[in-house]
Amino acid sequence: MKRSPIKRKTRLARVSKKRRIEGAIYATSRKEYLELRPFCEVWRQLSQSLSDDSLAFCKEVFGVNWATPAYSCDVHHVKGRSGTNYLDTSTWMAVSRKGHMWIHNHPKKSREMGWLS
Repeated sequence: MKRSPIKRKTRLARVSKKRRIEGAIYATSRKEYLELRPFCEVWRQLSQSLSDDSLAFCKEVFGVNWATPAYSCDVHHVKGRSGTNYLDTSTWMAVSRKGHMWIHNHPKKSREMGWLS
């Protein structure tokens, strides 16, 4: 059976109205969240423990000594961005770009550290 193509009068929206509203809320929440947490939480957790393993780990991730602060620029969603987690700040982590890349490139170790669920 041959089907004719769907003829639309208007184009489909690239972003739904609901997601557009959530995006605006997210942008302001993200900015406030990062202003309150200027340092990478991955770096902070590692630098507070001060064990030889964490110092080597910090050097591997950030390429610097633990004493050199890593500034946050990303929001990492520990439980993903689906559903209500997108706007739920209790599931967020302020991380540097290098820290965020490391979390997603090493999921097994990140789950052990509690940075991924």
